[in-house]
Amino acid sequence: MITASYLTYDYVYQRYRVNDKESQVARSMLWHHIIGAGGILLGIGSGFVAPGVCSVTLLSEFCSIFLIFREMQEDKFSPHPLSMLNQTVFVLSYTFLRVILIPYALYILVRTTFLYTFELMPLHRKVMVLWAIL
Repeated sequence: MITASYLTYDYVYQRYRVNDKESQVARSMLWHHIIGAGGILLGIGSGFVAPGVCSVTLLSEFCSIFLIFREMQEDKFSPHPLSMLNQTVFVLSYTFLRVILIPYALYILVRTTFLYTFELMPLHRKVMVLWAIL
């Protein structure tokens, strides 16, 4: 819920306070926040394994910390040991969290959804399918 609130706040801030509203990056960022908040709220409301997958998806934002540190550096390709450590941790966390863990979690979500389809209410099933698409 906290992350959905943050995404909603960030959407409102981007929409009404940022002056660059017409660029492709600004439009992509707005859609990122709309889809992200919607997916989180649908995941929380759908039940079964979706809240767990929602947590794994939010865990993937951990690697963004190291990406932001890199963006704050003046020399992006510095041979300094801390810079190299930052890059290494970013690559490892990105690979594990986003490339390995998220597809596995989505596989579990889809498998569980279709395994227990006959037990779910029709509306509940549609919410889970919509969440998996987002």
